[in-house]
Amino acid sequence: MILARLKQAYIYFFVSWNPKKEEEVRNFLSEEEFLIFQPMKVYDKNHSYFLWKKIRESTLKNFEIYHKLALLHDCGKEEKGFMARCFTVFWGREKTRDIHSDIAYRKLQDINLELAELCQQHHQLPKTWQMKIFQRLDDE
Repeated sequence: MILARLKQAYIYFFVSWNPKKEEEVRNFLSEEEFLIFQPMKVYDKNHSYFLWKKIRESTLKNFEIYHKLALLHDCGKEEKGFMARCFTVFWGREKTRDIHSDIAYRKLQDINLELAELCQQHHQLPKTWQMKIFQRLDDE
């Protein structure tokens, strides 16, 4: 777990977002979905992109909805900074009132309801084996 957190900090501070990644995501998502992805913070874009790559190599590779979930699951984080993210990790989502899953649901509900529901559920107890794998990959 500590190694995963150090990796997250490294990505947050040192990994840039580039036009090649942007184009790859643009070519995969629908235009409406990409408009939600585009304003995400650099860290969230990179985290989502790297998770998408893991999904493409996992047992979820044939489930397109999980590819989209990888890219958009954190679109509700909006302007959440580094310290707020640390507080959420240390004290938990309920104590810090982290509602990014609900915000993601609202952003996506009129575009892709199935995706919106998966975004809303991605930190809850998994109901399917697919979500269990997704959560494990998201936490790595």
